[in-house]
Amino acid sequence: MSARPTASPAGEPVRPNDPDPGAAEPAESAPSTSPRDEGGEAACLLSRICPGCDRPAEHIGARFCSRCGTALPVA
Repeated sequence: MSARPTASPAGEPVRPNDPDPGAAEPAESAPSTSPRDEGGEAACLLSRICPGCDRPAEHIGARFCSRCGTALPVA
């Protein structure tokens, strides 16, 4: 293990909290994309959306919209 230098290459004193003058700059990380970041409803719910009024069906097995009576898409 080598001792940390007491002066920078330019001759300026190195303080204890200063980064190592010989160390490389930290690389920027790419933004994280996880399912939590994207949000939204699952695609499997699309068959429950009424094409007439865009209201989601209240029941999983519904065949018609409870608001406007339009037939729901078949999954």
